[in-house]
Amino acid sequence: MSQSLAGLYNLALQELGSGLGVANPDEDTRNGRACRKCYEATRKAELRRPGYWLFAMKQRTLSPDGDAPAFDFNYQYSLPATSIKIRKPAIAGLDWEVKGRKIFTNDGPTLNLDYVDDITDVTQFDPLFYLALAQKMAIAMCEEITQSNSKQATIFQKWKETMADAKSSNAFETPPIDGVEGSWLLSRY
Repeated sequence: MSQSLAGLYNLALQELGSGLGVANPDEDTRNGRACRKCYEATRKAELRRPGYWLFAMKQRTLSPDGDAPAFDFNYQYSLPATSIKIRKPAIAGLDWEVKGRKIFTNDGPTLNLDYVDDITDVTQFDPLFYLALAQKMAIAMCEEITQSNSKQATIFQKWKETMADAKSSNAFETPPIDGVEGSWLLSRY
């Protein structure tokens, strides 16, 4: 089965036990409006969750902005326009601060950045993200469509299981990050 926006909406509605799906994501029905109302914010929130959805990870080398920071730092970098969240590298002595859509640091003159990109193409979603997003949409729409708190709790439990599967999947696909060897550890040798 290929992933589509209408398919995502229908998966969310199926989680709710709604017999009425949507034929297309723009249809003007109660279920269509409910899905559209929560889709964008829920998608972005799921991408920004703790941990990282590997399908959305991007890398970019940033050049400093033309303006130097007013104080404390030597460089400022603008975050990529579509970045949802950045991953700070595990490098000893790295001094970063993120303020608004800027990174302030003394490290330069370029900065290598790993970040979660705002992926909007549903066909590019990891299958577990697709499922988790549908479940989160169902949780958001549950009160409006079913008026059932117990249904919401059941879907939330399923979402937690999906997230555990995603975390396990990421663990197998991501090599461990070596810890920074401090002077106390090196003194042993």
